[in-house]
Amino acid sequence: MTKKQSKSIFLVFVLNILTIWATHTVCRPLNEEYMLKRHEEWRAQHGRVYKDTAEKQKKYLVFKDNLERIESFNNGVDRGYKLGLNKFADLTDEEFRAMHLGYKSLPSKLMATSKSRSFRYRNVTSVPTTIDWRKAGAVTLVKDQGSCGKC
Repeated sequence: MTKKQSKSIFLVFVLNILTIWATHTVCRPLNEEYMLKRHEEWRAQHGRVYKDTAEKQKKYLVFKDNLERIESFNNGVDRGYKLGLNKFADLTDEEFRAMHLGYKSLPSKLMATSKSRSFRYRNVTSVPTTIDWRKAGAVTLVKDQGSCGKC
């Protein structure tokens, strides 16, 4: 190998190292800017308003963590489905559980007023063996019931 070839190889090596270093240096702030931008877009889409900057910062960190988890999952092993952002993206697991899980019974006053009725269709004899309730219009698409908790 000639001296000129050695210098060329060394120069290419140094340029590659500098390119990798520059890319990492530039991407770090862009990643944070990307996350901030995604959070602002998400807040606007879902009408999320926070009481102060401390809560906004706390919720941003939760959002960022959730978004990183979503992207990591989606870039990992294909499981047949992908995750996405929804209106719960700024909630921790604990906050979501506290707000949306758990049965909420009817107040006892309402329970006492409901009358017990006998079954209306007791003597029906001609019943099909199967019924597609979707075609019959009895089943609808999944709906968000909010924090109802009665299901």
